[in-house]
Amino acid sequence: LGMIIQMLTDIQQFSKKEKPLIADCLNMIYLRNGIDEVEDYIEPPLINVCQVVRKFCISAPFGFFICLQINCLYDNINLVMKLSGKEKVELTNMCMIYDNNGNILVQDKIGRSWGGVTFPGGHIEHDESFNDSVIREIKEETGLDIKNLKLCGIKHWKMSKTSRYIVLLYKTNDFSGTLHSSEEGKVFWIKKEDLKNYKLADGFEDMFKVFDDDSLNEFMSVKENGEWIKKIY
Repeated sequence: LGMIIQMLTDIQQFSKKEKPLIADCLNMIYLRNGIDEVEDYIEPPLINVCQVVRKFCISAPFGFFICLQINCLYDNINLVMKLSGKEKVELTNMCMIYDNNGNILVQDKIGRSWGGVTFPGGHIEHDESFNDSVIREIKEETGLDIKNLKLCGIKHWKMSKTSRYIVLLYKTNDFSGTLHSSEEGKVFWIKKEDLKNYKLADGFEDMFKVFDDDSLNEFMSVKENGEWIKKIY
């Protein structure tokens, strides 16, 4: 990896402004959090490196060599992770806020990849507790302060051979504050039995079963023979 970065910075055809840009790009991608965490930045960087190769007009043979070396690094790290049984995990949360009159708080989420009616939530930040992450996300997206959270289940699926996406599912009826929407989408109260009348986010109908039924605790999506299969436990 160091050799690749050095070779990039040594190419004479680059200007003094271009050389640091390329070096910084690779350093940021591969060394920002140390070599031990390089798997966190593997997949998107392959695309970024190819763009760098094209942008700065690296000669075809040299560009091919760089991409080949980085692909080897990518394959080796994925192989090590696979053999060690380790996975990269992306952690998120979602929370059902409800009252004692049969109402639930929903969010009409805005998003090209995943939009529709769902519950508010988001990503868990570095060094943040799971509980605190839910409280923060709900405050940001609804304006409400919540407490006495109950972890009621999880949703998860494989993003690749060595990575998994996990959503921690919480619920609470202990809330206060003034409701407001955010750029994530409009939030509003509905009767629980009316949920089926709305355009739901993909997979949310099954997720809701885990929130609502105390005998369920897991919703998993598995790709089998090219098709996604939903499993609820």
